[in-house]
Amino acid sequence: VGLRLSFVVPIEEVHSWMISYHEIRFQSIPFPILMVFLQSIIRPAQEGMVLLIHPVGFAAWVGCLVTFINLIPAWQLDGGHISRAIFGKYYHKLMSIFGVAVLFLTGYIVMAIITFFLMMRTQGDAEAPLDDVSPLSPSRKALIFVYLAIVLLTLVTLFPS
Repeated sequence: VGLRLSFVVPIEEVHSWMISYHEIRFQSIPFPILMVFLQSIIRPAQEGMVLLIHPVGFAAWVGCLVTFINLIPAWQLDGGHISRAIFGKYYHKLMSIFGVAVLFLTGYIVMAIITFFLMMRTQGDAEAPLDDVSPLSPSRKALIFVYLAIVLLTLVTLFPS
């Protein structure tokens, strides 16, 4: 809905708006793969055109951002719980360090520092699950591919490309 409500304008028009309305800040934001794909279908922009995103589209962008951060396989984030269920306690600690590195490399430096600080404060141990004995069923293990797909589709890197 947010992309449908957004509109495409020539880049020269945006430049003239930036001069005319200097109190309004126009900023380019990196889209996740999911939104790039949907934009190419719903509201494609030709060369020299720019998509001005509607607030509902911006809310979708924020949703992708929060989903991506939450699915990072680190500590108490949902991705951390998934990695502990699949790989066990020892590899969960290693995946948490990897997750903090991913946060850092994708531009979420403050979140990486906070997560790392909280991990060190609890010695890297997460809350134990209610059932840490029963193995995961094959169908639940197969859901790792759904998890990875969601992580990749919602990936928003904050560093410019």
